[in-house]
Amino acid sequence: RFAGWVDYERVPDYVNVADLIVVPSESEGLARVYLEAQACARVLLASDIPPAREVIVDGETGLLFERGSIGELAAKTLLAAREPELRAQIGANARERTKGHSIEQAVATYLSIIRQVAHNVAPALDHG
Repeated sequence: RFAGWVDYERVPDYVNVADLIVVPSESEGLARVYLEAQACARVLLASDIPPAREVIVDGETGLLFERGSIGELAAKTLLAAREPELRAQIGANARERTKGHSIEQAVATYLSIIRQVAHNVAPALDHG
């Protein structure tokens, strides 16, 4: 079943009954659903774009398909649908990997970037 748009508060209900979460975006940033699907030990199938590669190792912690390739999207969907053992292994790997993601870690990373930018910009402002 393709559920279509789901209100955010219902997302956990849908994720936990899904065998496969498909995110065919060609330009989205690191979507929350990537980590939500993985934390629920579900297979995430996403376009091979930089944000998806931040959390997916193809065939290990999710599945990637070439951006815009309907044929590859279909092939990877069928692969996941036909292979329950593969889904279980990818789901377990993905869940384990999400343990390294936390709000504290994200805040620390953003703070580090902001400090670096501020450090690089401040001298330029003094001389400007």
